Amino acid sequence: MMTGSILYNPRRGRSLEPGLEGDRRASRYNSTYRKQQAMKKTKAMVRRFGHPRTMVGAIAGSVLISGTVMLATASDVSAPEPAHLNGSLYGNGSAASATLTNSHTMTYGYRWPGSWAVGSAPGGTPCATYAAGAGTILYSVIQASGSYRKCT
Repeated sequence: MMTGSILYNPRRGRSLEPGLEGDRRASRYNSTYRKQQAMKKTKAMVRRFGHPRTMVGAIAGSVLISGTVMLATASDVSAPEPAHLNGSLYGNGSAASATLTNSHTMTYGYRWPGSWAVGSAPGGTPCATYAAGAGTILYSVIQASGSYRKCT
């Protein structure tokens, strides 16, 4: 753009001729140009992402909905039920009958190592890592992963 004898460079915000930066028209043009460019960027962002208030509302709404869904679908989770051993566990992998203490359901208790070992003991059943005698209450269960098992 040409105003008088000064050529303006809108990218740098200065006149091309040295020593003429103090011209009022130059500073007025450059500040207007900067404002226009800022408005274009703002409008482009609003067009692309929506108004910032809209984004905050959308995020807050999604957090509220996900929290509500999480609480609505939550169920009671409890630790494994302890088992009262009716027989003795002496050898590794040995099994003895046991009774779950709360539901009084019959099941088996196993002697199983605390490290991963190949086996077929069902996951979730009561176990002990030591030789347990009759009357012992077992609080651990067998954890299964593929064909591997461990007493945890």
